[in-house]
Amino acid sequence: MKKLDFPLLTKDDIEVRIGQLNKNGDKATLLLYKTSRTDASILDRVVGQGNWQKRFYTLGGVGLGDNMRSIVVCSVGIYDEDKHEWVWKDDSGTESNVEQDKGVCSDAFKRAAGGSSWGIGRELYSAPTIWVSITSKYDKFQVASIEYDDNREICGLEIANDKGEIVYNYGTKKSYIPKQKEPNPVAKADTVDENAPIRDSEKQILLQYIGKLSGEQYSQFSSWLYKNFKTNDIGGLTASQGIVVVGRLNLDKVK
Repeated sequence: MKKLDFPLLTKDDIEVRIGQLNKNGDKATLLLYKTSRTDASILDRVVGQGNWQKRFYTLGGVGLGDNMRSIVVCSVGIYDEDKHEWVWKDDSGTESNVEQDKGVCSDAFKRAAGGSSWGIGRELYSAPTIWVSITSKYDKFQVASIEYDDNREICGLEIANDKGEIVYNYGTKKSYIPKQKEPNPVAKADTVDENAPIRDSEKQILLQYIGKLSGEQYSQFSSWLYKNFKTNDIGGLTASQGIVVVGRLNLDKVK
C-alpha cells in the first residue's frame, strides 16, 4: 500500500470541549478533538469515496468477573490498489453523554480512523495541557490558530472564547509583553470616578495583554489581580484600578 498522506488538521477541523475542572470550578482544562464528519471528509479526499468503508461489530466477554461486558468495535477498511485487497484497522469506542448508542459508534469510528489506527488527527496527541478560566462548565471555546513542526507535532496554539477573545496561547507568541525601559504612561487615578467601571481604553489594553499569556502565566496574573484588587476578572476593576493595572504591565512591576 502506498503511503497515505493524511493532512494535518486545520483549526476548523478541531473541536474544543471542557474537561477537568479545578476545586473552585472557575478554571478548567480544554480538550481538543475531531468529529467523525472530519474523519469521513478526509478519507474521501485522500483515498476516494469508493476506496474506504467502515463496519461495526460487538466484542463480548471483555473484562473480568462482574466487570465483564461487551464493547462496540469499528473496522475501517482502505482498499490497497497494489495488492487489490482491503486493509482493515479496528478500535473500540466509549459511550457519549448524549445518544449513547450513536455516540459509541461514532467514537469507535473516530478511533479506528484516527491516531490509534489509521492516523488521522494523531497530531492532537501532542497538544499541551490547556488550563483556562471559566464562568461555567457550559462555556464555549474554539481553536483560533494552530501550527505544527516538522515532526507533525503542535508547536503553536491559540484558543478563543465565544466572544473571539484569545484566552490561551502556546508557542506562537511571546507570553508577556516585552520589558520596557520606562513604565507605560498613565493618567492619574484621581482623574476618574473611583466607583465607575473600568474604561474601554484600559480594558482593551488588558485584553490584548491577557491574550499573550500562557495558562500558567494567566493564573499568576489573576492571582496578582485578586491580591491587589480583590477580583480575578478585569471586568471587575473600577476605572481608577484599570488605570493603575495598565500602568503596571511592565514585567518588573507585575509580580
